[in-house]
Amino acid sequence: MAHMMERFRRSEERNGVEALAKGLDLFRLIADDGGQSRISELARYLAIPRTTLHRLLGELARQGMITRVGHGRYSLGITLAELEATGQFNEHLISIARSPLQRLADAHGGSAHLGVLQNAMVTYLVKTSHVMEGPDFTKEGRQLEAYCSGIGKVLLANRPADYIEAYLADGPFVPFTQHTITSPNDLEKCLVAVRHQGWASDDEEAADHLHCLAVPLGRPGRKPVAAISFSRYGIVSMGKDSNIISALRRCAEEIATLL
Repeated sequence: MAHMMERFRRSEERNGVEALAKGLDLFRLIADDGGQSRISELARYLAIPRTTLHRLLGELARQGMITRVGHGRYSLGITLAELEATGQFNEHLISIARSPLQRLADAHGGSAHLGVLQNAMVTYLVKTSHVMEGPDFTKEGRQLEAYCSGIGKVLLANRPADYIEAYLADGPFVPFTQHTITSPNDLEKCLVAVRHQGWASDDEEAADHLHCLAVPLGRPGRKPVAAISFSRYGIVSMGKDSNIISALRRCAEEIATLL
């Protein structure tokens, strides 16, 4: 009897290790393809039954490591993004982003920022300026409501649907200026547009005469862990300035290659 129990225990351990290995293989596959593969393709690639695949996907999703992005498709989840946006990763991100952001600010005569979403608020990790203009509204380490900033809109737009739904449920939002989006319905429409076009704007929504454009920052095929922005004070909106948006995207790509 003791011999049989030992064999059973070893079999259980072996099955557990094999399941863990399959789960890690699945996680790496989802990370590598950015959520492009469907369930049937994942099962075929891993050579496991679809019932086993569904069980592994369910557990990874419950742990926040992956999130559903469409029918039968998954991408990396918010838990991983939040882990990357804390501690040592933040320090690394700050060190590699400061010089590219300073060049961006100098080239276009304004301020450039790096920010992350923490507890539904934007935390500014880096601020670089060509010249000091207007009130010093943003500072490194300062937090700002996400709904009224370019960085915040970019990061909110890339969150899972249930996160966005919960965020919008806290509305209506407090206005900072007469231009602040306060309606949850209006903000939802804005986030849909941001997700589609890949950039966000803030025209005097956080402070009078402050105009901002922002784009996501992250590894290719993965959820962004941060965003960068360019802002200027003035009476004229930057609108959809393609030159600034292109410069922001080039800057984000430069930083992302060092992540």
